[in-house]
Amino acid sequence: MATGKTLRAEVGELRAALNELRDECAKPSSPDYAGQEPQADTDIATPSDMNAEAQKLEQVLKDLTDMGEKKIAENPVLAAGLAFFLGLLIGRLSRR
Repeated sequence: MATGKTLRAEVGELRAALNELRDECAKPSSPDYAGQEPQADTDIATPSDMNAEAQKLEQVLKDLTDMGEKKIAENPVLAAGLAFFLGLLIGRLSRR
């Protein structure tokens, strides 16, 4: 029976802690921030930054495509095998 009392005590403590958390969440925002406007986010990317990132991505994709074309030219049988197994994989996944 000693464990029953300790378990009941622990459950009671957990309920009290949950009630405290529930009360804290229900309170309105703290007075320190009351009435203040949210600050503007200074980390927003500008269109020129986004354009530069898009150009970098485009260059990386071109490099990867060129590298892939070279590998396929070196091993055409391997490329055909990979295409076959990729088709099998897509077919098995689409069956579900």
